[in-house]
Amino acid sequence: MIVEVCERFGGPSRRIQASQVLVRADDGTPLAVVSQYGPNGTYLVSCAGEDPTQNEDFRQALRTLGLDHAVFVRSLEDPPVPAGARLWTPSA
Repeated sequence: MIVEVCERFGGPSRRIQASQVLVRADDGTPLAVVSQYGPNGTYLVSCAGEDPTQNEDFRQALRTLGLDHAVFVRSLEDPPVPAGARLWTPSA
């Protein structure tokens, strides 16, 4: 999958290839996860929410993926842009 990360709202984004993405709040609390999981390019997608049932589903998804520890990105590198590619940036 391709992940686009913006360091600030409306700013330029960085695109990276990833097989799993974990989004955390500033205090480290997991908020959402997307992971290539299962056959035929299936994705497991889950997020925290206000509903206790949804939160239990989210915790189960994290356990299924073995995410019982913090995940940190130490560096991001912009991949080279393929020749002829058109870059899209959302307008503010």
